[in-house]
Amino acid sequence: MRSLLSICTILVLSLAACTKSAIPIVLPVVALNPVTDITPNMAKSGGDITTDTGGPITERGVCWSTSPSPTISNSKTLNGGGLGTFVSELTGLTSGTTYYLRAYATNNAGTAYSKESLFTTF
Repeated sequence: MRSLLSICTILVLSLAACTKSAIPIVLPVVALNPVTDITPNMAKSGGDITTDTGGPITERGVCWSTSPSPTISNSKTLNGGGLGTFVSELTGLTSGTTYYLRAYATNNAGTAYSKESLFTTF
């Protein structure tokens, strides 16, 4: 009897483990749009979110910094959620300064970033 109970317990635990790992959770795929309309204090960019396999996109936008590899802890825009293309207005910039920027998107798996680009205000 104990042997049968042990076998059943192992079988139930094995099935539960298989069910949990069947759905992969992955970061979104994000692309950065070119920077346009650069002025001394503002610029426009944006991005394109093409997948949300890790769950719905809850936040998206562009983040920027005067140092490489900006993250959402730096300056950022908030452009809602969901898939597709969006346009961001980067404001509060300083004239004659080089900025690094990346598009980002957040889902249940975490935050993904596009490749980095840079531009200089005039």
